[in-house]
Formats: sequence, C-alpha cells, structure tokens
Amino acid sequence: MLYLTRQMVALKPLTYGGQELRPGDVFAATEVDAGYFAKHKRAANHEAEIQAPMIEPVAESVAPEPKLPDNPPTRRRPGRPRKVEAQTPE
Repeated sequence: MLYLTRQMVALKPLTYGGQELRPGDVFAATEVDAGYFAKHKRAANHEAEIQAPMIEPVAESVAPEPKLPDNPPTRRRPGRPRKVEAQTPE
C-alpha cells in the first residue's frame, strides 16, 4: 500500500519509523503524522529548493467540436409509449 508522504525537518529530537532524528534531520512522514508533528512543533515542512528544468509549453492541437443538428432526436426512456399526434379527418 502506498501512502502520501511529506518531507519534514525535525525541530526537536524524536524517533520516527525506528530512526533517531536530531534537529535539522530531514525525513519523510505520512500526511497524518506530518500534521501531528507540525501541530506539536516537533517538525516543520522541508522547503528544499528544487531546480526543475524549464520546459516550453507545447501547443495542443484542438479538433473543432462537431456541429450538432438543428433538430436533435428526442430520447425517451424505455417502456414509455410513443407520443401519438392527433390526426384530423379530411
């Protein structure tokens, strides 16, 4: 099973996942545990500078939407009888 994790930095000495962590150590915590650590000021979010390469946006080819007919067919639920038009005798 995969868990969402958040990178945290320890603010106080603590044990997490069987590891002894000292202030300044970076570790991965689950979302629930990260919320607990942040609430009790035992750890904070790790804000590492990530150097992502600049990627030029690619223009997507968009197909034109198909034109709908002016008089679309009426859909009825199954089991309902068709509507009968009243005919006038000639």
